[in-house]
Amino acid sequence: MGWLLASEPAIVSLGRSMWWTAARRLSVVWVALAPLACASWFSARLDAPAGARLEDAWRLYQISEDAKAMAIAIDETAGRKVWGIRYGYLSQESANRGALSECESNAKRVGIATDCHLLAVGNRRPPGAVRACADGRASAAFCELLNTLVPPDPEPAPAPSG
Repeated sequence: MGWLLASEPAIVSLGRSMWWTAARRLSVVWVALAPLACASWFSARLDAPAGARLEDAWRLYQISEDAKAMAIAIDETAGRKVWGIRYGYLSQESANRGALSECESNAKRVGIATDCHLLAVGNRRPPGAVRACADGRASAAFCELLNTLVPPDPEPAPAPSG
């Protein structure tokens, strides 16, 4: 019926029942792998275009999937900022590392010698950034961005008395 090797002197041929068995198995494999192909298509990265403003990158970040992070480096003397955004990762830790790495790469590319710091982790302020702003270790420009862009965590509801 069908030839496994289409060369003139055929080495192996499949009978009708074996051909249908192979076709069914191939369709099972296709059905199993198709969602993975679709998943990578749906989680394609949307990067802020080159030359995008921080506000545009922040809007992109806000609508991005969870397990996301945004890191930023600010050169206060030159008034320049670079950032890194990662989202749709399998873990928050890997998103954090990816955002910091992208930020550091962007800083190196444009000649900013300042360190990158996480500005947002998921939809929250990173606790380390909040502490650094509170005790004066973080720059005023960083703390201003943190307070302007990232909403504070909601206060926990008071425990019921009684």
